Amino acid sequence: PGAGTRRARVCVLHTADIVKSGALDILVGREDGNLEVWSLGEGAMSPSAARLEQVPPTLTYETCLQESIQGMGSGNITGGEHNELVVTTYSGKVLGFTPSQAARDPTGSEMANAEDQAAASQGLMSTMMGTSTKKKTMTQAEENALKAEKDRRHKALEKEVETLKAQLEKEKLSYQRLSGEQIAMQTTTKVSHRFNLNSEEACYNLTVDSQSPLELVSLRADVDVDLLDHDGTAAILSRSKGDPVNPLLATYRMQEAGSRFQIRLRTVEGLSGTISCFVLPATSPKTAHLINLQIKPLSLHEKITEAPPDVPMSELRLTGPFTVMDMHQWLSMCVNELPSRPTEDEMTIAYRSAFVGTVLLGRYAKGSATFKSDSIMTISVLKDLITREATARKISVSINVDVKDETFPRFLELIHPKLAFQHSLTQQVKMVEPLREVQLQEGETNFLAPELQMVLQHASDIQQQFELQPQRLAFLHNIVLAAYKHKWRLRGHQSVEHRVKDLQKLLEAYNMEQIAAFFDEPID
Repeated sequence: PGAGTRRARVCVLHTADIVKSGALDILVGREDGNLEVWSLGEGAMSPSAARLEQVPPTLTYETCLQESIQGMGSGNITGGEHNELVVTTYSGKVLGFTPSQAARDPTGSEMANAEDQAAASQGLMSTMMGTSTKKKTMTQAEENALKAEKDRRHKALEKEVETLKAQLEKEKLSYQRLSGEQIAMQTTTKVSHRFNLNSEEACYNLTVDSQSPLELVSLRADVDVDLLDHDGTAAILSRSKGDPVNPLLATYRMQEAGSRFQIRLRTVEGLSGTISCFVLPATSPKTAHLINLQIKPLSLHEKITEAPPDVPMSELRLTGPFTVMDMHQWLSMCVNELPSRPTEDEMTIAYRSAFVGTVLLGRYAKGSATFKSDSIMTISVLKDLITREATARKISVSINVDVKDETFPRFLELIHPKLAFQHSLTQQVKMVEPLREVQLQEGETNFLAPELQMVLQHASDIQQQFELQPQRLAFLHNIVLAAYKHKWRLRGHQSVEHRVKDLQKLLEAYNMEQIAAFFDEPID
């Protein structure tokens, strides 16, 4: 990964003077297998916060091992004068790194070849110039003895390798015979995963690490999930048409050996369910690992420290004989990053939607709770879940909802850039081929407008994005439609299907002013 992109989670930190600057360097091992050496330079003399801001660390070495780094240590390992590094990875590999240039030719074969070539060229030159050089010669008996020793060593190594192969085949056959009679309940390899929200891209990263190379990864979900892309091992995605029970059915088949795989996906807020991930390592017999991932209704909300001021918000007020712990448990079923238990008698929360940008504020204590948000869908989701859970526990809760009309223009303004981008793709993809024809005929394209030059420069990306446009556009349209339905449902109108069809037509034509005016119109 390049230094300008967002880096993966740090797994291991270590300090050692690798570059021989007299100061300790910072060694970083990351989850995606990136190994980095950062030198403090002049900042090491007085490593204060202000000094490090003026002279930031510099990246002196970087490489990617393609699997998570688990351990790191340093010391004098090969016996030279350099401080060297030892790294262990998730699959059990132990790798050594040294700044010594001699490590580039550890067997000395390159040096020997260079010496032989130099000797040969020197002999040819001597012959051409009529001079001769003394060369140490071996007797016939010495040459025969040397050849016999080499043959003996070679045959001994071959015999040892054949013995190891036979032992391996014997163990494989024994295991396969046992697997034919019984089902393997304990796998021979370990698989771990990490499922976390990437707030910058408003999506989840599902990272799978295996001690053995991966063969395939299959996904099944009972909620709608938008698959974005994947990283790590090269793979081919195959999707099957789902059904109402399993809307997501997808399989990634690996095209090369690799033990780490990452999938980027986006959930639909308002829906809760489970994603089942089946991981199949390339082992014998075939044993799949099942990973279950819980999707919460407000899964794309992340914690924030303070809310933006002067934002119009709708309000949800609840009163009843519930405790702080009751409300805390109900909220933990909606959002992530809540502590396991309430820490105060009166709790406050602040969340922001990583995708849309709307805000959720809450304050709850024994017997009362108030939640505010500029997203009517967030208010509706909280109301439905708390009502359902309170009814299941036979707790009577009084609910009041104050829907502010001022929140809808702000909501449409926040989602407008995403909708405008998807609709502009249709126009841009129509211009790609004509612009390529112009470029082919004219050669130079400096006379084109900057906007057209930008389309031509990113033509491949535009066409790739356009292939995914139908599902991305439907994803955004559903968010707007859900907001409209929740607005009127919270005001007592249970069915607005006759108006939803008109809103769908406006979304397909897409005019921001007309959609905003449609939200303001009375339903009757």
